[in-house]
Amino acid sequence: DLVSRIPGNAPVAFRMPCCDSMNSVSPISEVIVVNQSSVFSMPHAVSRPRRAAPSEPMADSVFHYVTLNGGATLNFFNYTGATTTTLNSLTFNNDGGTTQPGVRFNNPTALHTLVLSGTNAITVVNNNLSTTPIIAAAATAGNSAVQFTNAAPAINVSGVSPTGFIIQAPIVTGGGAITKTGNGSLVLSGANTFN
Repeated sequence: DLVSRIPGNAPVAFRMPCCDSMNSVSPISEVIVVNQSSVFSMPHAVSRPRRAAPSEPMADSVFHYVTLNGGATLNFFNYTGATTTTLNSLTFNNDGGTTQPGVRFNNPTALHTLVLSGTNAITVVNNNLSTTPIIAAAATAGNSAVQFTNAAPAINVSGVSPTGFIIQAPIVTGGGAITKTGNGSLVLSGANTFN
């Protein structure tokens, strides 16, 4: 890529040739890694508009795995219509810094549901005594929801921090019973409705 040859310009993503014209999930949509104090905003329904052919309607493409390193933040847009974002899993690696790593619903005016479909839906390693990773509720908490759809979803929390992970957004009924694994603590502070 010619842009990477510009002095001081480091590429953050590469597009795969021909993937926008294919009727398949693009390799660029398989994994997202956000490092340190980066803020990454996810587009509508975690998708890139893609078409099988120029004359066909656009279809959503799902990002399967999201990893947030250090104080990285994944921000969702302030949606005005009901929206569902589907991920296979979220991973938080919090090894230091002063910025709270998190997934933030922000201020949608309609319900935005984050669906986590993988067996290992959330993995957290929190070795930072100063900040705790969080899935933060929307400004109006009822406009945000986390739903686990796997038959046996797991949240694994480990690390040396006494408070390992916080899910502030409400958890709603979805798949099977949620299992918490690992030696770290998990705080569920939303108005949860799951079984």
